[in-house]
Amino acid sequence: MALAALRRRISAFFALDVIVSAVVLWTFVFVEGSRRGVKRLWMPIAASLIVGVSLALPLFLYLRETRAEN
Repeated sequence: MALAALRRRISAFFALDVIVSAVVLWTFVFVEGSRRGVKRLWMPIAASLIVGVSLALPLFLYLRETRAEN
């Protein structure tokens, strides 16, 4: 089924866009989170796998800001 979705160019572009966005977000979470000492970095990663980048990025930014306030 996954290979059938990648047969058309627009479907392949969409799939690649989602994958690249997730990988960039994971890199950002690990680099920025480690640099700032953010706890529970697994939460944005799990959120990106379950829901997507649209939940994971705001969740990470929230975790980062609450860490900065403490």
